[in-house]
Amino acid sequence: NVEKANIANELSWKDGNFLFDDQPLPMIMRQLSRWYDVEVSYGELPQTRYSGFISRDVSLSRVLEMFEKTGDIRFEITNRTIYVIPQNELPM
Repeated sequence: NVEKANIANELSWKDGNFLFDDQPLPMIMRQLSRWYDVEVSYGELPQTRYSGFISRDVSLSRVLEMFEKTGDIRFEITNRTIYVIPQNELPM
């Protein structure tokens, strides 16, 4: 199968950036896991898709904080594992 590639998205790493173009959270978390050398643990996640640009020089905690500002999710980091907690699973 031949598909059209999004060149900006595919080559953003060359300039030291993450570029998310309407990507689901699990796909984004795979990229973050590889770049920051951490594991990611999550169950069922919201179907939210994200678009945006983040420098790879930004700390992992800052990147996760940006995603938390959407209000859909929260993260906890323990022993190099990121736990993704959907908003609907947070204690009241």
